[in-house]
Order: sequence, then C-alpha cells, then structure tokens
Amino acid sequence: MLPPMSDASLTNIQMVRPKGPKVFLAVLGLGVIGAGAWWLTRPAGPVGEPEDPRKLLVVGGEDGVASTLGELGFVAEQGSFEELAAAGTKDGASGEGIEAILHYADVRGFGYVAVADPIGHGVSGITITGDSADVTEQDQWAVFSVGDLGMPPKVTVQPKDSELELPGYVQVLRAAFVQDRLANTLFAENQLPMDAVELQPKITAAIELFGAYQNLDRRVTKDLRAREEAVVEGETIEPKPVVLAKALEMTESLALADGTVLSLVQSWHLDDPWDPEVSLEADTELELWFQPAASSEPSDRERCSSLRGGVLPLSGDQRALSPRADAMLIESSSGGLEVWTLDVAAAACQWQRKGKLPSPRADELSWGVPDGSGRVLRGAIHEDGPAIHLWEPGREQPQVIAAPGCSETSAPVWLDAEHLAFACHWQPPVLDELDSPYDDYGGYDDYEDEVDEDVEVEDVDPAAVEDEPAPPPPPPEQVWIYVVRLGDQKTVAVPGTALGEHVGGYSLRAVPGAKGLDLLAVHPWNDELVRVRSTGDLGSLLAGAEATFSALAEADAAAAIAVPSATPGMDPAVDPAAAPGADPGADPSASPVVAAPEPEAPLLRPAFVPVGSMVAALAEDGLTIATLTVTGDHDTLSLSADGTQLVFVSDDGRSVMVMPLEGGSPTTLSDSDSRQELPLFTADGEAVVFTSRFHGNDRSERVGRLARLP
Repeated sequence: MLPPMSDASLTNIQMVRPKGPKVFLAVLGLGVIGAGAWWLTRPAGPVGEPEDPRKLLVVGGEDGVASTLGELGFVAEQGSFEELAAAGTKDGASGEGIEAILHYADVRGFGYVAVADPIGHGVSGITITGDSADVTEQDQWAVFSVGDLGMPPKVTVQPKDSELELPGYVQVLRAAFVQDRLANTLFAENQLPMDAVELQPKITAAIELFGAYQNLDRRVTKDLRAREEAVVEGETIEPKPVVLAKALEMTESLALADGTVLSLVQSWHLDDPWDPEVSLEADTELELWFQPAASSEPSDRERCSSLRGGVLPLSGDQRALSPRADAMLIESSSGGLEVWTLDVAAAACQWQRKGKLPSPRADELSWGVPDGSGRVLRGAIHEDGPAIHLWEPGREQPQVIAAPGCSETSAPVWLDAEHLAFACHWQPPVLDELDSPYDDYGGYDDYEDEVDEDVEVEDVDPAAVEDEPAPPPPPPEQVWIYVVRLGDQKTVAVPGTALGEHVGGYSLRAVPGAKGLDLLAVHPWNDELVRVRSTGDLGSLLAGAEATFSALAEADAAAAIAVPSATPGMDPAVDPAAAPGADPGADPSASPVVAAPEPEAPLLRPAFVPVGSMVAALAEDGLTIATLTVTGDHDTLSLSADGTQLVFVSDDGRSVMVMPLEGGSPTTLSDSDSRQELPLFTADGEAVVFTSRFHGNDRSERVGRLARLP
C-alpha cells in the first residue's frame, strides 16, 4: 500500500511499477519534469491564510492609525517599514522592502497594506496591475492589494488632494475605498454586489466616516469657489491682486514699516475628526505670520513670534496701528492695553513690548494714537472743555495738553516725537433757554409763568439798565489747526481761512517724510483735502513765533493791570481797552485812549482763545496751501512712507485707488464685488496691502490681498 500522496516523495512515485505500456511512462516523466519547471519559475501568488478585505496592515505613519481603524470595523496592525520588511524576509520572502512586506501580509491573510510615504520608501520598483494609480511625492499614503484580492497588487491613492489637513486614518480610508472589494461596500444596501453583502455591516462605521469626509470636502470646495468668484474672478483689474491666505484661512493683512506684511490668520480646524458628525470649526485664536519684503506667496511666510508669542486671542483681536506702521496697541488679557513698537532696523517683524496703559477712561474718546516712541495720544473731554492726553507706558496718569478756546477737537496726530497737531473748532456758546425771551418754537415766552412767587425780586432802575454797556458779541464760529510743542505746550495756530469757507470739524493726516509742517485737512463731507505746508522745519516754525509769544505775554500782563474787570476770555490783541498802554483810570464806557489796531496789524492769537494762553496765530501768507479732490472714503486714507502717494477706498467699498499727493488722476488697483478695507502702502511704496470682505456660502469671510502699483 502506498503512503498518502501528500506525504509521498518523487522517489516513491518513481518506484511504482506501472502496468501500462512503457510509452505512458515516458509521457508521465515529461509531465513531471514540466511541472517541476513550472513550480520553480511560477509567478508569486497567494500563500498562507486566505486574504480578508477587513484586515489592514499599516506600515509607518503616526501612532494610532491602526487602533482607530480597528474602532471603525477593520482588523488592523501597525509597524514600521523596516520591522515589517525584516519580518517578511524571515518568513521566506524572496524580495526586499515592499515585496517582503507584501509577503508578510500574504502569509497572515491581510487583504491590504497601507504604506505611509510610499515614494520615500521606494515602492515604485515592483510589478503592479495596469489600473493602478501613479504614486507621486504628493501622496502621503498608498494602499496595496494582497494575495487573493490582487496579485500582482493593485495600488490606490486618494482620488484627489484635499484642502483639509486629514488625519492619517482618514487618508488610509480614502485610498483604501478605491480598492475594488471595499469600493463595492459604498453602494446602497439594496444595490450591493454579492461580495459586499457580508462585508458592509462589519465596516459601517468606516463607511460613514468616509462619507462624512467626502461631504466635508464638497463643502470646502464650494467655499473656495465662493472665494474665487469674489476676489479672483470678480476682480476686474489686471494684474489681479494676490490673495494672502491659504485655502482654509481668513486673514487680515497689515503692511509694516520694516517692509514686511503682517497677517492675522484665523484657520479652520476639524472638530471631532473621528466622528461621522465631523465638522469644520473656526479657531478661537489668531496666528501672526509675516511675509518677507517683496514676497507675496503665502508659502513664504514665517511666524511672527516676537509679537505676543505669535498668537492673539480672537476675543481680544482689537488693535490700533500707528499711521507710520511702527507701533501697535493690543488689548491685554489681564485688562488694559499693551503698547508694542517695531524695531525697524532689526530683523523682520521684531516687536518690543513697551508696557501697559489703562483702558480709556470715562473722559477719553478712544484707545488713542500710538507712536514709535511707545507714547500714545488720546482725545479727552474735561468739564472745562476738550484736551489731549499724552500717555506713557507704566504711568498711572497722563500729561494733559490743553486745547485753549476749543469747543471740540479732532483726533490728535503725531508730527514727530516732540510735536503734535489737532483741529480746533470754536463754536459760540448757546444762550440758555431762560436767558432768551423766545421759547423752543420761536414764540414769546410768558415770563410771568416762570417767576417763583416766594422769591423777592429786587427792584431795578430802568435808567441804570439802559446806561449799562452791552457785552461784546462772541467771536463767530471758526476752525484753526493747532501745532503744539510738547516740551512747553506753546502752540502755533494755522488760520481756518486757509482751509476754505467751511468752519466745521476737520480731521487731520500727517504727511510722512516731512521735516516741517505738512498736514492734510480732510473736509467732513465733500471730496476736498486741503494740504497745509510750512517752508521750514517744525522747530523753526515754533522758534519763529517766539516774538509773538512775548507780545502775548506782555499784552496779557498789561491787561491784568489796566483792566482787572475786563471781560474774561477776551483777547487783548482784539480788545483795545485791554491793550498795552491803555489808561487804567479811564472810564471803560468812554472812548479808549489807545487807538484801535490798524486793520493790517497782525493778529496775535485767535479771538476766542482765553487770555494767558500761549497760542500764536500764524500768518496765512507764510504757508503753502493746496487743495486736492479725492472721490472716496476719507476715513480709509493712507499715505506712502515717502509722502508722495495717497491710497483710499472708493465706489462704496468696491475699489482701491492710488493717486499722487501733488494731484493727478487716480489709478485703480482693485475693483470687485467684495468690500475693501484698511489699504496700506508697503514700506517701499511699490504695493498696497488691504483686506477684502465677502459673503461665502453661509458666513462673512475676509482675506488679505496685495496689489502692486503699475
């Protein structure tokens, strides 16, 4: 009796004596030889356990990929490329690297092998099916079929690049579900192929998560499409401004004095990335990044860690940038404001914290205007009128800078480290209702109704009342520009007649790069800007007014001696009875002894300024006045660092325009349906950075943009 065939050797077979013809033995011998040759030269095929499409071997990648896939219904193991290749060689693999790993998986019944960084691990040298994907350096994962599920292996990768930062297990799923057996499980239950009926219920969680990310990708694609339509396709100007934001970002961009562009970036992140309810949520912090000078590619940007560690809380993202883009106020998490200054001479985006200021007090109007020195100017309202507060970090109280005679002031502007300017608006006082015989409707009031019967009214001699001189009328409404020297608060005043007929409140812009007085006075409602310039520097401007300051001091001293009862606030340069040389014993009601000033005599100070205030009126003929027409939003005006160009937003926020400060036609840098905000010149004056706001699919979005000047 022969032993079982599975245990028989070739020698045993050859020992059996056949009963047929010898020719049969020859044919049988040839067949055995052919079978042996086939065995030695056969292509690699399935070995070991039958391959299970639920079993995944994860090669490399971050820790936890296999465990998460296991929670989603797969049977997964994970190891390093080197460890698994060595294990395959130990199992008798004839090849190395990926071939040894595939052999290891085949022996153990894994249906698929997912390899991280496939190009880096040299997986491109093996034989694969013709319908396999082309693996490139951009592919972070590739999935190989094993044994019964595909030999030679079929290789699949993610169908397309995703803008989402996907976890490793999601990338594996996206590549794995392109494999034929797993792809069949994505059909509806009543349409499942036979080979997916048993598999689908076991990996339902994986299928749901895969579908959730497919939906999320579609939403991201839709959002990016909305951005493309708003700020790229909707842009009518060529070349189109560059978007300073990556795909899943909202940004606001600011051009800085050191030549860089600072972007405040709010990113979107995956919330519950392992859950079928996965969604996109906006970060609660702003990351601070900067574009190096002359760069406009978001990929070139670097983290600006010197400013608050490179992070701002979204809840405290309010800030105030200085007009020269070299200082910033930031809300502090512990209360108050932090003062930061930019070191323009140092490396890019190097900020220094100067200290803290208190938040605006009840009598202050705003955060204020910071300067590169670290000091801050704030407008304020005191009981006796407006003033300017000069704050320095670390001090508990500000230096108060008076605004003599002003009914209201504009926001102050820095001219240099020692001088500031603001517009002073004088309005005559309004008589109290009870001081007027007319009621609110223009009719005559019955004063008898106003009399308190319990109060005794003193008899007044009508003749005495008739002989009493009427007080002089107050000066008419007018506006002046005050230029203040911080050291002694002496002030020179530019006459409002230089600004035109309007006497309301102007706002001011200081023109950078000027050594002397160089201001833009912005008309409150029409399209005009008035440029006011002096010929000398600011020091000379104040020094040239010293004679006037001396004359004012003499006039004030003489007025105090000559007419102690003079009307408070009346300027002796205007009131002849209070002028130097007046007879102290003269009857104030009689004609003055000293003649009135000649009409051509220079005005020492504005008529509404109180006696004792060192405010010297400048002669208009010592100034250069020019008018510029700008059709746009004057609140968005910004000037280039050299003071030669002006940028602003126009057309109800659609357009960003630049024009020479000396006058000329504006040039449009951007025109689209998005709303443009905060245009700023780069330090070299060759580009403008601004922020565009637009409506996405279900929310308002913003991105920084950069437009280069033609």
